[in-house]
Order: sequence, then C-alpha cells, then structure tokens
Amino acid sequence: MTASRRFSSRSGIAIGMILFVIAIIAVISIAISASSNFTGSTITPDRVSADVKSQANLIRNKILECYTNGYDRGDLPDKYPSSTGNGTLVEDLDCPSYNSGAQNIWAGQSPASLPPPPRGLNDWYYVNAGSSGGRCIRIQPASADASVKQGLTQASSSFSSMELSYDTGKDAPRFIVWITRPTGTVSDDCNDP
Repeated sequence: MTASRRFSSRSGIAIGMILFVIAIIAVISIAISASSNFTGSTITPDRVSADVKSQANLIRNKILECYTNGYDRGDLPDKYPSSTGNGTLVEDLDCPSYNSGAQNIWAGQSPASLPPPPRGLNDWYYVNAGSSGGRCIRIQPASADASVKQGLTQASSSFSSMELSYDTGKDAPRFIVWITRPTGTVSDDCNDP
C-alpha cells in the first residue's frame, strides 16, 4: 500500500495556534526574567557621573567666559556673577559685563543650553563669596540614593583635589566644584555641613 495520507486542511491552523501560544509564553518569560533583575531604581551611576561631569564643566566654563568678557572693564568691582543668600540657582546667574537686558549667562548675550540636573539630584547652585571665601558651584542628592552617591563618586575621579570638594563618607554629600579657591576661610556655602 503506497497510498499517501493527506492532512486535513484544518491541521495548519492548529499548528499555527500552537506556535503562537509558544511565542506568547516566550515573550512573557523574557519579560518576567528581565523584571526580576530590576532593583527598583532607574538611576544608573554611569549616567549620573557623565551628566554631573559635563554639567559641572559647562557651568564652570560659562562663569569663566563671563569673567573673561569683563576682564578689560575697570568699572566692575567683581567680574564674576554675584550670588545671594546661601547661593543662587545657576540658571538665574547674570554676568555683570554683559549688555544690559542680556545679562543672563544662559539666555543673554552669549546663549547656551543648561540641561536639567541629573535625576536624583537637586539644582545646581553658585556661590560667590569673593576671593577670601571662594567661588563655587554645588549640587546635592535629593535623597540618600546609593546609585546617585556612586555616580557622584565616579564623577569625582575626573576632578583634581584643587577643583573639587566631595566627602564620600556622608549619606547625601554636596558635590562642590571650585571656580576660584578661597584665599581665606572657606564660605559655609561652599562647604559640606
């Protein structure tokens, strides 16, 4: 008997459904295994480190650009931006040597884009305590998140001890980048209390 058996025309549909169910199970398994590695924090130390380094350098360069712009002006008591209270938000800094009405260092005479602070960190602040107390920018974690602290520690390795003050022993330490080091007693606002 050499008669060949033919499959029913419905057998292809059944095989297709079985393969579809297997594919769905595979997708669900991958999703479950990927979520089991989730630690609950979407903040990565590498991202924090890269963002803090680039933002600190950008801010420092904009402040030094302001100083350089006013270098030949003898009418300015201080060529650096001023600060008030315990520091001024970096986004609100005005350059005393820029033209009136265009003094903001980000939107004024020499516009540049200031990105938002890295996730898990508060805003950048600038302190001008003069040559005696020093001039600095600082940022601080919003909470004691281990990923943020690790990112700041990684970023700190890119700065020399003359450029940075950072105490890794604290839960939410300030990351302080110096514009000018103090010649006298360090301002409390450029210190980590």
